[in-house]
Amino acid sequence: MNAVSKEMNVNGRCFDDLDVGDSIALGSATISDANIVTFAGVGGDFYEVHTDDEAARALGFERRIAHGLLIVALVDAMKMRCAWHLQAVATLSLTWDYKKAVVSGDRITATMRVESRRETKRADRGIVVFAIDVFNQHGECVQMGKTTTMMVRRASQ
Repeated sequence: MNAVSKEMNVNGRCFDDLDVGDSIALGSATISDANIVTFAGVGGDFYEVHTDDEAARALGFERRIAHGLLIVALVDAMKMRCAWHLQAVATLSLTWDYKKAVVSGDRITATMRVESRRETKRADRGIVVFAIDVFNQHGECVQMGKTTTMMVRRASQ
């Protein structure tokens, strides 16, 4: 038995439970003005395109747009709350592309698939790269990216 399995009750998907190509719907969230303003307060980014509908319209948007990182944060939370109940140790990296603006009132959904996985030197951990696609309510891809996650491994059989 490895050290992590001895110390924690592992419920959910570990490194060993995931295969390349496995995929899952992560859920959805409706983006509100309150989400955007709160995120602006946390991050300090009060750029008017995020906080003022008129300023956003002047730049060609319907209304204020969500911070790209707000959507990344919401999707990362969806990843950790999804039905797989991932047994993660840490997120190691993110690479992300912003394809289309997300405006207040949009409902986003996300899907995730296992792109690759590899063992580490430590018997109690493995590395998984997840590819994530984020869509608005019109089915348009608004963001996409990859997250590299260190995962718990199950005890040796």
